[in-house]
Amino acid sequence: MLGSLARAEELLQRAVALDPADASAWNDLGVVLVRRGQHPRGIEAIQRSLALDPQHAEAHRNLAVALEQDGQTLGAAAHYRAFLALAPGHADRAQIEQRLRFSGPADARR
Repeated sequence: MLGSLARAEELLQRAVALDPADASAWNDLGVVLVRRGQHPRGIEAIQRSLALDPQHAEAHRNLAVALEQDGQTLGAAAHYRAFLALAPGHADRAQIEQRLRFSGPADARR
């Protein structure tokens, strides 16, 4: 799997080099980087995706997951909410709403 992720990263790096305005490629690159344990770079790539397309629902969700894994619960909650607003009928809505309920006042101090 790690070899697959390394290859995916290589191909996505090429894709964003060829078309730096491809929000989906930046999002996918960010996901791969996060999965490879490179959270800061992955977060940056997904943020770039959202700078190109603020309505990219999956990028909001992916950024929320990455920020949550990085301990940035307030930022994660904001992007989970954005995802829910952009994808109101998504199959994972209940799961994400539950995550938001669990990020209570203690997490707000982070």
